[in-house]
Amino acid sequence: MSALDSGDRWLYLGAGRDGDLGGVSDILVRRHTSLDMNAVLLVGEASALVVDTGASARAGHTLLSAIREVTRLPLAVVLTHAHYDHCGGTAGFGEVTVYAHPGCRHALERGAGQVPPRPVLPNRECPARTELDLGGRVVVLEHPGPAHTDHDLVVHVPDADVLVAGDLVEQGGDPQFEDSFPDSWPAALDRLLVGHGGSPGMIGPDTVVVPGHGEPVNRGFVKHQREVIAGLAHRCSAPDAEPAAIAAALSVQPTTARSVADRLRALSAGSAR
Repeated sequence: MSALDSGDRWLYLGAGRDGDLGGVSDILVRRHTSLDMNAVLLVGEASALVVDTGASARAGHTLLSAIREVTRLPLAVVLTHAHYDHCGGTAGFGEVTVYAHPGCRHALERGAGQVPPRPVLPNRECPARTELDLGGRVVVLEHPGPAHTDHDLVVHVPDADVLVAGDLVEQGGDPQFEDSFPDSWPAALDRLLVGHGGSPGMIGPDTVVVPGHGEPVNRGFVKHQREVIAGLAHRCSAPDAEPAAIAAALSVQPTTARSVADRLRALSAGSAR
């Protein structure tokens, strides 16, 4: 069976040459049925970049097969963060350049929490803003600050006005807070929305934002999710916080509010990693 015959599907955002999926300027989102997770393929004239690889070596191999039905260009990988559902598939890609924030490698080496077993470690660190030239297309990798993890990377495609946000943004479900930094997550989203230190934001009025899970969203969605996260961080920090009431007020699941409250306590106590 072809990889394109599976339940997973491509969502085509780019404007490829002559409508060909492998044409220059293509941006494709691989919508996985498992966990509603997104992997993204960015195609230039000389090479292509894969953002996140799925949950397992088998998932990564299936993703690679699907990619090879689209393009035969040389590939590199970017990991948005170290959770298994986004990086476990790298093992299915064989020998490949893997870009990530230094904290991503550290998390994979520690092997705690949601890290996959026997992970493939990144071999290109991106501690600060990094530009990659794919040939006719430059993409920007940037760490906007502690948010979903302490090492999130986003991938900006300026020529197409697309931002691949990883799990800084979630559609179809609440953001996940197990390894998060709730107090600083809103500031990380502000950096993407309005900019920082004289640099403009990456999310404009017409930007397509690809979340880590769910369908692509727009600036208004990100602004609303930013307010929800800020509200959770503020309300759940109170000593008498009642997660059920907070969840109802902010239209999230009670488990989400409890997770934020637990994470804030752990960070305050210095026991979080």
